[in-house]
Formats: sequence, C-alpha cells, structure tokens
Amino acid sequence: MKFFEYQTKQKIKVTYVFQPQFQKSYCGIACAYGGKDSYVKTKDFHRCFPAGLAHFIEHKLFSMPDQKDAFVMLSKMNVDINAYTAVDKTLYFFSTTEKIEAPLKLLLQMYFTPHFTEEEIEHEKKIIFSEIEMYEDKKENVFHQKLLEALYPGDPFSFSIAGSKESVERITLKDLSEAYEYFYTPQNSRIVVVSHEEKEKVFQWIEEALEPLSFSSKTTEKTSAVYSLKPSSSFHLNLGFSQEHVEIGIRFTEGFQDSLFCHWVIGIFECLFSVLAPFETTLRKEKLLIGELDYVVTQTSETAYATIDAISDQSRKLFQRIEHKLKNLSKKDFHFKILNLYIKQLKAQEIVHMDSIEGIGDEILNLSAENGSYFEDVERIRKMKEEDFEKALPAFRTCEMIYASSKKVKS
Repeated sequence: MKFFEYQTKQKIKVTYVFQPQFQKSYCGIACAYGGKDSYVKTKDFHRCFPAGLAHFIEHKLFSMPDQKDAFVMLSKMNVDINAYTAVDKTLYFFSTTEKIEAPLKLLLQMYFTPHFTEEEIEHEKKIIFSEIEMYEDKKENVFHQKLLEALYPGDPFSFSIAGSKESVERITLKDLSEAYEYFYTPQNSRIVVVSHEEKEKVFQWIEEALEPLSFSSKTTEKTSAVYSLKPSSSFHLNLGFSQEHVEIGIRFTEGFQDSLFCHWVIGIFECLFSVLAPFETTLRKEKLLIGELDYVVTQTSETAYATIDAISDQSRKLFQRIEHKLKNLSKKDFHFKILNLYIKQLKAQEIVHMDSIEGIGDEILNLSAENGSYFEDVERIRKMKEEDFEKALPAFRTCEMIYASSKKVKS
C-alpha cells in the first residue's frame, strides 16, 4: 500500500492511498469541529454556541445554493454517501465503484459552499427534535448520557452530540454562519482519498474543484472542552429497567496522549472482564454479576474515559470490587493467554482493514481530523507486545471513578 501526503493551494492537507487492486474508491473530508466545540475565541471576539450546533451544520451542509440536495445528487452518481458528527470532528464521505472525479468535486463544492436560510433552519429543527426524541426513548441512551454528564460535570465534552430540544430551539442563522466561518476553514479540514486512480489525476481533480470556491480566513483559538476538576458523585436513576442496571464511569487524567492508549485499556479490560478472565469468574461466584460485562473506551486529544455496563442486584458492592481492582492493577493481573489473543485479534483487524476500502478510508479520515497518523499506528500495532500494556497502569491508579444504578421495576 502506497500513500502520499499533499497540500492544496489553499493549504488543505490531503492524504492519498493508492490501492490498485481495488475496484472501489473512497473519498472523504473531515472538519476538526464536533459536539464539544461550543466556543469561538479570538483576540477581539468570543461566542458561546448552543449545544448541537456542529450536528445541525452537518445536516444543513448538503443544501446547495441552487436549492438542490447534494445527498440526492451524490446518490444518483451511484455512490454510498454518509456523514456524521462526533465529539471532536464532523466527517463527510462516500465509496463507489464508479469514477470518482464528479462525486469528489461535488463533495468538496458542497463542503465549501454553505447555504443556510431561516426557513430551512426552522424546518430542520423539527427533524432534529425527532432524532432527539428517538434517542431519549431508549433508556440505555439516557442512562449513559447522565453518567457522562456526571463524569464531566458542566463540560461541553459531555454535551449530547445532537444537543437538547432547548439548545436546538435556540440555534439561529447567525449561529450557523459564524460557526461555519470559524471552523470550516482550509486549516481545519482534511481530505482523504483511497483509490486505484493515479495520484496526479486525483490531485488535479481536487485543485479543479477548489479553484472557483471561496474560503474563510477566520481562525479561532482551540478552547478546552474539559475544565471540571473531577466527576460529581455517584447517583441512582429510576428508568424502569426490567433488571437492575449499573454503569461505571472511569475518567482518565493521564496516558491518553498516546494514540494507542485506547488499545492498551481494552487489552487490560479483556484480562479482567472477558468470559475466561479469573476476575470476572470471581465476580460471578460472589453473585455480584448477572450476565456479561460490556465496556466501551473513548479517547480524544483532551481526555479519555471508559464505561462498564452490567446487570447486578448488588451495584454498590460490584462498583467497590471493580474500583479496588482497577486502582491497584499490576502486571500480575495480566492474563497473558488472553492478552496475546487480544494482540492477535488487533493485528488481524488491521489486516482486515487493509482489505476493505471503507475500513482504510474511515480509519485514516478519523485520525487525520485529530492530526494523527494511521500509518504510524499500524506499524506500532504490528510491533505490539505484552509489556506495552504496562504503560497504561499509572493511568488507572490516578483515574476518577463513579457509578450510576437503576433498580428494576417491581412487578
């Protein structure tokens, strides 16, 4: 696999991966602006935006100045188009077996040609209200969101990506226009193409698409989205679950600066919480655990956190056992058979990505928005050994932990 780094005349960074064995191509553009980015701050200007604005812009960016819908236009070009907003980025991308020149140019035109109107904004609010209602109808989503808000009390990092009905209702045309102007800039954008096309052609198409467009020259200081010193207290919710749920939140204060931190934490969790793990077996024998544990690890440039979900009728005691174990982790807790299996799976996953145009494209686009390097990470994963996971041990000793519980409904 050959890859090339390139910078357009407008200073947009481009990563091109040449994959001659694929008939399919992948094209995407990322904006380093997501749900946590609620502030614009310059020397002379400071604005605080409503939560959910990045997600709102993602919805409306497909509207073109000529009243056409870029999503519909791209779909008619036989491309599989998608977009989503994350906590720290917004991504727009497609894959296709057809020629990429026309859809690539349209994607870039759409991204750099915003068209916001008062009427369309009010119409979109109703659509997003429906999204929020669907999310809030799922008890598990509400449970997780409340825990995240307690892990990062008052921080924009913990805001729901879509915002709340109240915050979305406050969004104005001025909000969309100013946020776009400050965040959707060449310096804050990254283009990724994975294709069998010759790189010279691809770079030429990108330049041709960008040439007639205008670009914002505004810049904003990167403001922190995590400024709370520690989580708030553990809490209880009555959400009407059929069984007692507990969700443990772990907020890391160090170690997350390394791009492989997430993999190290997952490997350690596998040693503790997988079905074959001795600690998980002990929890089950002590009747602290009903069913299996599930966990998710999230890592950004500013922070990292993990959540552990379980069903237990002794939530407080389960939390105390897990907290004590994680706070006192040592190399002795590594189950090397499990850890080696995880390493093999991680390496196999990267090989699978190499055989998937969407797998490679999504990984590179995600990391490019964070100024990360997919190719450096892949090389490090190939060389990964058991002792690498010891680098995450100090992060567990200094982490902050809380839990939320919800008792089952009595029949």
